[in-house]
Amino acid sequence: MFLRFLKILLFLVSTSFSSILLAQIPLNFPAEFNSIQILPQKFEYTLLDSSSIKLGDIIIDSKTLNLNLELNPNNFNEGRFLFSWPAGLLKEGELLIFNNNGKSIFSRDISKEKIKIVSGEKNSNSLIRNEISLFTTEYLDEELIEEIKYLPFFKFCVVKKERITKIELCSSELYVSTENDKLRIKERKTNPQNEAKVIINGKEAGDQGIVFLNAENENLNFKAQSESGALLEIVTRLQHIHFNDVIITSNRNFIKLKASGSFPVNETGVKRLGPDSWEITLPIEFPVFYVQGEGGIPMRQEFNIKGPLPHEKLRSYAVGSPKTKTYSSEATIEGRLPKGATIKSKEDTSEVSLKNKQNFLWTLKKLNPSSWNHRNLTVLSGESEATIGYDIFRGYRNDFLIKSELLTPINLINLSMEFSSWLNDLSSGLSLKYLTAISKPPNITKYSNIDFSYIFRPSKGINFIDPSFFLGFSYKILQLNDSSFSLPGVLLGDKRKPTSYWYSMIADWYQWKLEYFIGQKVNSIDLKSIMLFEFTNFYSLTSNQYLNYSLGFLKYQIDSESESDSESALAKNQLMINLGWNRQF
Repeated sequence: MFLRFLKILLFLVSTSFSSILLAQIPLNFPAEFNSIQILPQKFEYTLLDSSSIKLGDIIIDSKTLNLNLELNPNNFNEGRFLFSWPAGLLKEGELLIFNNNGKSIFSRDISKEKIKIVSGEKNSNSLIRNEISLFTTEYLDEELIEEIKYLPFFKFCVVKKERITKIELCSSELYVSTENDKLRIKERKTNPQNEAKVIINGKEAGDQGIVFLNAENENLNFKAQSESGALLEIVTRLQHIHFNDVIITSNRNFIKLKASGSFPVNETGVKRLGPDSWEITLPIEFPVFYVQGEGGIPMRQEFNIKGPLPHEKLRSYAVGSPKTKTYSSEATIEGRLPKGATIKSKEDTSEVSLKNKQNFLWTLKKLNPSSWNHRNLTVLSGESEATIGYDIFRGYRNDFLIKSELLTPINLINLSMEFSSWLNDLSSGLSLKYLTAISKPPNITKYSNIDFSYIFRPSKGINFIDPSFFLGFSYKILQLNDSSFSLPGVLLGDKRKPTSYWYSMIADWYQWKLEYFIGQKVNSIDLKSIMLFEFTNFYSLTSNQYLNYSLGFLKYQIDSESESDSESALAKNQLMINLGWNRQF
């Protein structure tokens, strides 16, 4: 019975192991190399009338930009605000009320969970969005209600700000009126009326227009004003999208596009494949949809079909677990062709060789660092021909760091140089650091460190590309005056990108690291331990250079029989202030 159970178990394990080895991953038909012309994203607008404007697939009507005041039936000195605004652009951000001097007297953070979305007027165009956002505050204190009653006018704004984008939608001038012993918020009429107009990048534009965006660093500054004085201001830019796969459906009426990057604004007909990847089905006669630019601004994306499109039967597969990231200049994957198909390369950056009738080896050559590298092969089956593609990211393997370090209160100034190199398993790294004092207090004659470290990332990835927790082992050689110490140690830390708007303005990456070294007794100095904690910010200068600045804490645990001034001074808690520069290569 036991032997039978063991055989079954071995069979299941071997079957599972074989299935892992033979796992097949579909290779893409990249859109731009398979008869699809990807047209530039464009921002389009139409000033419909004196109060409304159409941006892409969104209608924004200033008449739906309203604020009402509702008094507490149990306490007429308290009231709450009821806001409404067009939802297409703003479903999160901040609500603000400004008095007649432009000073903010009320603010609330808003999110999708805090607001209610209702449908606007029906529209025959299925692409159009005209929903309304509703938000009701809690009952507010008497002081604010009394203040707003007697203001000559005020306005409210819905604002969303990010690092490089801004959306601001502001109402016309409002005031509080009393009708039948009830408070009403009304629009303040101005004379003469404002002119409904559009301003793009500082210049007045026509009532209808299109702005093509070709570069990811190209900003669009858009302002629109209604006749009532309501104002919309947008600062945005396009977001990169990679259309990495296209096929025609079996009935030849639709195309299916897979992409990574910014999502479509309307998720009808969209299938999410991952955190930043998706699939959309479009009619072949009208392959058009709206995609989110920076800040969620709708950008029109169109395609031009120039020839026959690939079908699923022509699909090839990568066998096993091919790498999508590497530190090397070359990478090789194994592929499998559909039956009866042949394959060839038309570029010197791809080299292909057949293992048998269906399996092939594909060598991706001349990979450029700090970028995604795209490589193509041509698959032929009968009269059908298609291009298959593969994308792989190559990171910088090496990192050189030089920095100055101040230890206080001992007033020791050090210069350190560190060289790090990452292995191609995308988990392991080695570093060598040398530190020496360039300005010492009188009681220290010599101070230097040599550190050798092994670093391990539990989650595989590329340095300065993928955030990760890390840990490792270190070995330190410390020279203090006439004594030399050999100290083993451990380290752990975390390296990530800032998530807040304000933090991302001063740092592109941040890292904290904790190191602990086991001590050693040399001569009359008993060095019990060394503990170091450092928090570092990295500000990007170029694609492979960073300015870094940090604060840290350094603690030497020393028992000295001689009680010399140098050891006792160093044993105090030391604050570290660092400024450095590092370059990847």
